[in-house]
Amino acid sequence: MGKLREEITASLPSGLRLPDEFAAAIDWIDACGAVGRTTHGGTSFGMLDREFLRSRGGSCIAFEPLDPQHASLWTGCKNPKETDRLAPIVRTGGDGSYAALWLDDTGAQQIVHMGSGSGSMMTGIMVETPLDFLRLLAIGYEELCWPEVLNLPPHEAAMNPDLLEPPTQFREWVVSTYGVTIPQTAMEIMLPPANMDQPSDDPFCVWMDRIRG
Repeated sequence: MGKLREEITASLPSGLRLPDEFAAAIDWIDACGAVGRTTHGGTSFGMLDREFLRSRGGSCIAFEPLDPQHASLWTGCKNPKETDRLAPIVRTGGDGSYAALWLDDTGAQQIVHMGSGSGSMMTGIMVETPLDFLRLLAIGYEELCWPEVLNLPPHEAAMNPDLLEPPTQFREWVVSTYGVTIPQTAMEIMLPPANMDQPSDDPFCVWMDRIRG
């Protein structure tokens, strides 16, 4: 087990577990030297390519250990029985949006998106399986928090297409490890996104509305 996976695993509430596919991806990231530390606080984070640590133009998506206050601050709920069901561990946008592990009302673990609220409002269950989430990352978007552009290929969705570099090695690893294909656009694999400020029957949004302070 690599150090980044060890830190992320240790940060999770007891009811949540790191999917095997996430664990394998995080270990690959660690082995490739794509792990950095934040300037303030020294928190570890793992990106999809080591070049993304030092150059603008790569994806800002990163795996990170859980901040124990994140779920309660985002939901406004102070009840740990509820907030311990939610673990934001993948940064999806520079605005503060995250993908998270979430334990639904049936006891199944889901992968959900948490819009920042100050930028992205995209919220809800993202994909059907952890492997589909890795396939989503491998497409190569600069950010995964803006639903209005996720029906476009990454270069058309990017703010500066000329600078965008795809996570080629990560993509090749996903394909060769799991024998899957990589979609051209996010909406080929994502579930229909909801908006945190609009009524929705998405199970995560229903739960969020129920516990929100």
